[in-house]
Parts: sequence; structure tokens; C-alpha cells
Amino acid sequence: MVNEAEMTDENGGLEVIQPKEETLQQRIALSKKMHDIWPVRPKIESAIDVVGEQAPATERARFKAAMRKAMDFNALETKSIETMADIFTVAEIEAMIEFYGSKEGRSVSFKTGDYEAALQPLLLQMIDKALLDTRLGAQ
Repeated sequence: MVNEAEMTDENGGLEVIQPKEETLQQRIALSKKMHDIWPVRPKIESAIDVVGEQAPATERARFKAAMRKAMDFNALETKSIETMADIFTVAEIEAMIEFYGSKEGRSVSFKTGDYEAALQPLLLQMIDKALLDTRLGAQ
């Protein structure tokens, strides 16, 4: 793997590494490969389905269709590829490809939404309590 980056920050004990400009074309190519494994469209489709559940049952299909029609999936995919290439290093994208390209990685990706949804109620409860405590001056 290419060691193209330098440590620029410490964040919670994790090294934050910034990509070097001269590897941009390589990062774009790797980002495209990663998007073959982990495309944006299914994530957006899933989000539309979740949001669509909030619409009345009689309007749900129309609402979801309108949402899909409003989405420019190709523009989202292009921006996602560019953003990944801008943010991650060659080594990081290669690691994502290796992991998310594996059976376990695909399984993790599939389960991540369920994991986040399971934690969300507790997280929201804690945020609400913290906001209330802050407003009331509780320590």
C-alpha cells in the first residue's frame, strides 16, 4: 500500500491523516471501485422508503415516486465519488475496498442501519435530557 499521508492531528487517540494532492487521480479511481461495491443509490432508496413511511398510507406510493423523481442519482454518485477521493487517503480507500468487498463487510454495511436505528432512541433521550439540564442549569 502507498504511504502517501502524514499525521496532521490527533482526534480521540486516532491519527487523522490528510491525503496528498499528487494521489488525487489514484484516489478517484479507487473511489469509483469502492462505489461499485458500495453504490449511493441503494442508500438513498432506503432513506426514501424510511421517510415515505411518515406519509399517509393513501399517499405513500405517490410521495415515494415524487421523491425518487426529484433525486439526481447520477449527480449524487458523482459527488460521492469526488468527496470520497477528497477526504480519504489511498490506503484508507484500499482498506474500505478490501473490507466492504468481503462477505463480512457487505454484511456489516447491510446491518449498520439497524444498529444505528437501535441506538437512536437512547441517544435522542440523552440529548433531550442534556438540553433540558442545560436550560434548567442542572450540572
